[in-house]
Amino acid sequence: VASIATIPNSLPPFMLPDFSLVPQLALGSLSVALVALAQGAGISTAVPNPDGSKASASRDFVGEGLGNLAGSFFQSMGTGGSLSRTGISVGAGANGRLGGVFAGLWLGLIVLLFGSYAELVPLAVIGGMLTVIGVELIMARVPSARLIFRTGEWGPIAAMAITFLTALFIPLQYTIFLGAALSLMLYVVASAKKFNLQEAVRLDDGGWEMRAAPKTLTPGQATVIVVQGLDFFAEVPTLDDQMPPTRGAKGAVAVLVLRDMHRISSTAIRWLERYAKNLKAEGGLLILADVNAEVMATLTKSGAVEVLGAENIIPATKRILEAEEQAWDAAQAWLRQASGAAQ
Repeated sequence: VASIATIPNSLPPFMLPDFSLVPQLALGSLSVALVALAQGAGISTAVPNPDGSKASASRDFVGEGLGNLAGSFFQSMGTGGSLSRTGISVGAGANGRLGGVFAGLWLGLIVLLFGSYAELVPLAVIGGMLTVIGVELIMARVPSARLIFRTGEWGPIAAMAITFLTALFIPLQYTIFLGAALSLMLYVVASAKKFNLQEAVRLDDGGWEMRAAPKTLTPGQATVIVVQGLDFFAEVPTLDDQMPPTRGAKGAVAVLVLRDMHRISSTAIRWLERYAKNLKAEGGLLILADVNAEVMATLTKSGAVEVLGAENIIPATKRILEAEEQAWDAAQAWLRQASGAAQ
């Protein structure tokens, strides 16, 4: 039975990279980097920070790049975020980045003390581990793929199908580049749309005044936010950046007006679910107002209505601002009820 290789009881020595191999390895290395970055970004979304803070994709990318750059001087293979290792760490009780640091330190200690025993592990074991990890990665994406089919997003569906089919006939690195190019094309098309976020302030005379998007949610009060141009997944990161954070918004109500939204992407649905859960954790509530029939049908098919609560989704009507008025009244009633319960 073949074993892994000869593993000495020592750490890899310092060695300058052989730059003559750059032309041969450049294409494959770039494709590996794309996969590693995409995987890392997916993990930060699937496993949020324990303290509820937003994950910084830019900081994660810089960390992965610096780690691989330093590892290249010690004969390290290309590395990236690992969903399986993250799951194991979280399951073992890790609640911060130091979990990964100590995992690396323990691995180095094991190599120093038991490297000669590790080389006796059969290759079949490694093959089995890779198979399990591959199946886990695929199964982790099945809900997202199912949600895309349910929401009827033909652009992402076509990109996903083309990428899958080409992986069967052309080298994997070219498939990765094709998938990245298709995603970039969809993003460019979506970015051409105008996205706008404003606050609708209720005046003393009963009217409404449009103002700049709020930076925070006032605890114990209702804030009405009008969203325009959220028809595609590319606007969701902008929405996430411009929306006031839920952290510290104790007992606040956020009313999200979607009057100009004629369709909703799976990415936007996941964001709404996450925002509603985060706001609920602070003792607050998310209400959707002026939701048209098509968006309501998509929310129902995706199961988002169960997460958001059917009573917290105000459908659009033919009368101007009627849905907003209903949402405002519902928010005030909820605040009064919450205040009475607190007393």
